Amino acid sequence: MAKIIVTGATGFIGYSIYTKLQTHHDVIALPGRLNEIIPGSINADLIIHCAGALRHRPTEFYSSNELGTQFLLDGLSKKTKIIYLSSRGVYKNSTSELTETSVVGPDDDYGKTKLAGERLIQESGNPYLILRLTATYGYNGKRLGPTFIDSMIRHMVEQKPIQLFTPDRDHDYLFVEDVATWIQTLIPEGDHWDQIFNCAGKSGSLHDFIRLASRMVEKKYKTKVNLIEIDGPPPKAPIVNTQKLFRFFPELTYTSAETAFETMLQGHTRNTANT
Repeated sequence: MAKIIVTGATGFIGYSIYTKLQTHHDVIALPGRLNEIIPGSINADLIIHCAGALRHRPTEFYSSNELGTQFLLDGLSKKTKIIYLSSRGVYKNSTSELTETSVVGPDDDYGKTKLAGERLIQESGNPYLILRLTATYGYNGKRLGPTFIDSMIRHMVEQKPIQLFTPDRDHDYLFVEDVATWIQTLIPEGDHWDQIFNCAGKSGSLHDFIRLASRMVEKKYKTKVNLIEIDGPPPKAPIVNTQKLFRFFPELTYTSAETAFETMLQGHTRNTANT
């Protein structure tokens, strides 16, 4: 059985991947921080590199996303397959749908350091898969995520008003359990290695997405969610095109929004009861 190491296994996405893989794989969480790795000390068949600083930790972008990736590569004792969780943030600002061939060149330090991590891995000589994820939401078995959708669920349950900026726009939020499930399909050998794939949710109306969540909260908690429409809109984020991913892996599926929200509500309720 292949030995798999997950970096960032205590993080939001990393924890979901780590726990999902435990069912069928020999998987361990990388102990300690990336900058503590001893050169040549890592012996594994596959690294799933989830560790990194998110947008709310700007002082750690360079040390975690870029230097941390170099520490990881220096720690490998042999050629090792690497699956790197990158971000849609590596693309240059655009109003058009983003494909894997869209221009990269972000304006912010988060995107720059994620792109630098990609290039370090590509130039390392190790077999790689780079997954450029859109905003990922949901309940990972331990906690809700860091996105607007996760905050929205918390606010709905707490009966805080939710603002809907009009006109409507499409979204492509990705459920965290789908990421973990898809990873298992990507692990085996195949012609998908040494490539970049966009990973995003099924695009659709953001307003419909929010209203579905509000109906489920109202039904579960016997309360009324206050949705306030405000003229806007906020800046639009272009949709991430996933045609390449599904061309290589047509068997991949999406969890329904209803199931995702139910999982989130159950998790939020459980966590609240334990605090």
